Amino acid sequence: MTQELQQATEDLARALEQEELVREYQDASREFQENRELLTLRQEYTRLAQALHNKQIDGTLTQEDITGIRSLQSEMQNHPAMKSFLEVREKTVELLSATTHSISQVVGFDFSATAAPPSSCCG
Repeated sequence: MTQELQQATEDLARALEQEELVREYQDASREFQENRELLTLRQEYTRLAQALHNKQIDGTLTQEDITGIRSLQSEMQNHPAMKSFLEVREKTVELLSATTHSISQVVGFDFSATAAPPSSCCG
């Protein structure tokens, strides 16, 4: 990487770090990861999903099981830390997509597509 490109990359990273939305995302992400109540719900959901999968395999899955996991899923989705994280993540993805688009316009090609891993599809 050339010195000029390295400097431009560092400048972009610093500018993104200063972006209010990026800071909001970092805060929301930290709250999402560290909120004890939400963490407990997420762990219970993972445990319950595995149990339901096992029940589905052995043919003992009931409507009550499905209702229980849907209720837990709804509780997680309505948790303030989860809602905040999902809302700010969506806005942050839009910002980063716009940034990627702007860079692509400057360089004259979709640079993010060239950096993506090759598709395993034989299309």
